[in-house]
Amino acid sequence: MKFDPKDAVNLIPDGEYDAEIVDAEETKSKAGNDMMKLTVKVFPGGGDRIVFDYAVVPKTLYKLKQLAAAVGEGAKFAAGQLEPSDLRGKGCRVTIETEAGKNGFDDKNAIRRYLPQVAGEMPGRSSTPPRHDDDIPF
Repeated sequence: MKFDPKDAVNLIPDGEYDAEIVDAEETKSKAGNDMMKLTVKVFPGGGDRIVFDYAVVPKTLYKLKQLAAAVGEGAKFAAGQLEPSDLRGKGCRVTIETEAGKNGFDDKNAIRRYLPQVAGEMPGRSSTPPRHDDDIPF
């Protein structure tokens, strides 16, 4: 089989994208702290990709606060009552950054920020109108 090894890199370019929370699960971190494991479908254009994220109490609880605000569940977060079912299937926007690989692992995508959706948009839909090239010869 022939292939280009450079094609093995499957990273989303750094930027802001539509996303959907596919799954949220309460679990424990390796250190034994409460944690929310998030499965996030990101729509970079030309398909979708899954990015995993983790909100660990208390170290990265700010991520869960951002996400709750982005999907309209800020009051539940403020009450300390945010459940995985409050997040599943909800749309938002995410800021993706490439995180350098560690301990022999390749670089990976990481979610740096959760933002509200643009009004009237659904995940995977771009507000940018399709481009039509007038130079097409047909």
